[in-house]
Amino acid sequence: MKTDESISGSTIKSQIVDLAERAGVRYQRLPDDELAEVVTRLSDGDVVADEIEDLVVAMKRADAINGGAAGPIFE
Repeated sequence: MKTDESISGSTIKSQIVDLAERAGVRYQRLPDDELAEVVTRLSDGDVVADEIEDLVVAMKRADAINGGAAGPIFE
């Protein structure tokens, strides 16, 4: 995730946090998250989400953003 780039004087990280706060969205771990970790571990994957990626997932789940808006964040 690109958290060190700056857009209009603020970081992408701060923009995501601000958007989540304005939308009233917080990340809550769900049973599907456990399953995803198990599948990733079994496939020898090494994917560890950080707090910002978790917020993006929570905003997608809450329909605060759509897949098209979230896509560039993970590039």
